[in-house]
Amino acid sequence: MTITALWSKRPCYCPTYAIAMNPSSIAHSLLITLPVWRLGVLFGFAILIAVGCADVKSRGHTIYDGPAGAVRLEPVEEMFGLNSTERNAHPVALTNDQVRILLTSVSARPKVGLLRSLTGEPGTPRLFDKEHLNLLVGPIQQALAQATSREEVVFYVATMTRGTRAQITSGRLFVRKDLFYFTVSNFRHPVVAVETEVGSTDRLHDVRETTHYVHDHPTLSVGEQDFVIFFDDPRFEMEQRGIQLFGYPERTLAIAYQPFLIANADLQKREMEIHDALQQATMGKREGQAIAELKRRVAELEQTNRALAEKIEKQSTDARSFTPASVASVVPSSSAEGSQINLLEMIKHLEDRMASLETQLRQKPSKKKGK
Repeated sequence: MTITALWSKRPCYCPTYAIAMNPSSIAHSLLITLPVWRLGVLFGFAILIAVGCADVKSRGHTIYDGPAGAVRLEPVEEMFGLNSTERNAHPVALTNDQVRILLTSVSARPKVGLLRSLTGEPGTPRLFDKEHLNLLVGPIQQALAQATSREEVVFYVATMTRGTRAQITSGRLFVRKDLFYFTVSNFRHPVVAVETEVGSTDRLHDVRETTHYVHDHPTLSVGEQDFVIFFDDPRFEMEQRGIQLFGYPERTLAIAYQPFLIANADLQKREMEIHDALQQATMGKREGQAIAELKRRVAELEQTNRALAEKIEKQSTDARSFTPASVASVVPSSSAEGSQINLLEMIKHLEDRMASLETQLRQKPSKKKGK
């Protein structure tokens, strides 16, 4: 039998247990006669051995690790306000679209002055851009599907800015009691991306403010940061986030994710709503609403056009399958084809108008600056 096999079959012998259960042992006598300081050393040594007898806690594993980000499963780190005896409701079966809808619905911004409310506005910038979403969605979906009740998902993304610097965003997420907990530890925080830029004379906080450190410790906040995250629909936030002197309640969300996903099942519609809200915030409410209305009108016309095209195609198919005598009654009329042409022209006109309006709005600030 190999050493590995013998080691796996060994009994878990803990000296502290043996000493306590055998008063006649030499060790028991030593406990009585040794000085206090030596007893402390002995007990410390015994505790270290006893820890070795305990079951080894799972360290999780990597789901994705690349130059621009990482997603891992790690042992649970208890958050403020959560009972340590509770366990996560893992694994969780979500689709990529559902994960994307949840992540897309989180916005963030730096804190300016005193926060009066933890309710975001529709036009608040997104926490993740499209590049980060493309990187994170798949691995997070896999991680939630593989996680155990004692694991949580940690994530990290980095964007190179200039030279040796990068901006990092990191945090963790898990599901507990039907709530999707989402915490951001670092938000677009500038750090050093090249290890050679960190020298032996740098202070501890300089060493921590590196991509390497945040990659390995994504749940720790580094440097001086003051930011807040929001969820687009506060009706689905199940835990009140109060403004406190200690802790960071503004960096954590507890979302009733199942009813939210039922109410927002269409990914394209959710993304369009977010796009329209951001457009209204950047271009002005009236102009943004006008463009959003044009887009909705174009979408409706395109849907009508598709239905009309399918109808014409069906009539053409039916005509080819009938006898020559009955063809005349089902051949597509010129009026139907004319309606489709008119629809296409209307769609083209609306799209041109929408593009022209967007161009004018983008040029407005530069004209004001020129004056």
